Amino acid sequence: MRLLIAMAMLFTFGLLSLGFSSTSHAQTIFERLTPPLVGAHQGGYPWKGQNNTIAKFNQAIKDGANIVEMDVRLTKDKVVVVYHDDTACSTAVENLTYAEIKNCEKNIELFEDVLDAINGRAIINAEFKIPGVTVDAIKLVQKHNAYDWVYFQTKASR
Repeated sequence: MRLLIAMAMLFTFGLLSLGFSSTSHAQTIFERLTPPLVGAHQGGYPWKGQNNTIAKFNQAIKDGANIVEMDVRLTKDKVVVVYHDDTACSTAVENLTYAEIKNCEKNIELFEDVLDAINGRAIINAEFKIPGVTVDAIKLVQKHNAYDWVYFQTKASR
């Protein structure tokens, strides 16, 4: 059932992405998503190193993952970071600058660095954890011409 929901989300994104890119880009992501799919949530295998890191994503791809999932957030100084938790340094991520977070969280990645590192070797499923990150994250996808291998989802509200 979850796979069907995920595929429906991808289909919906593909239709919506036609407004952001050419038809060939939307078709390419679907051509790459043929079963069986292997997804690595936060880079997979939580007992094998720090989640949501470039090293973890690279290992997941090496182990055969087609899709790497990550959470993206926006810092106070408008830096898009890959980070799961709501807080860092006991403060909401969006209330801290990237430098402040880096002082207490050594394993925090810039979304842009992750885009550079993966560079189309797998599909990125980036989840928006807060509404404010959307525009800045999409700008990075545009900058890296990553239409073929990045899609976004949002966290469901309760």
